[in-house]
Amino acid sequence: MHIETDSKRCSGCSACAMICPAGAIMMCPDTEGFDVPTVSCDKCVDCGLCIRVCPAQKPVKGKSQMKAYAAKWKDEVRADSASGAFFLQLQDLSSIKMVMYVVVC
Repeated sequence: MHIETDSKRCSGCSACAMICPAGAIMMCPDTEGFDVPTVSCDKCVDCGLCIRVCPAQKPVKGKSQMKAYAAKWKDEVRADSASGAFFLQLQDLSSIKMVMYVVVC
């Protein structure tokens, strides 16, 4: 019983490595450079805590999966904008009828 190690399903949150009482899980980059858990089978005590804490192992029920989008404007447009011209692009998308959550760093 081991944690998901495929970067297509694992978000790299490190919850499994932090909760492992035996210290059997290390976060290491995969071939694409994404951190994924690597389980040391000789240290693992099969307690199952990693599986229970993993968000990839328990998908949210009753919720549709959200889509994420990224945008990058040409350099000349971004140079004149405080937000990197992200909101100009978002305004163009607003004509499409959909619910949007905007997270800005």
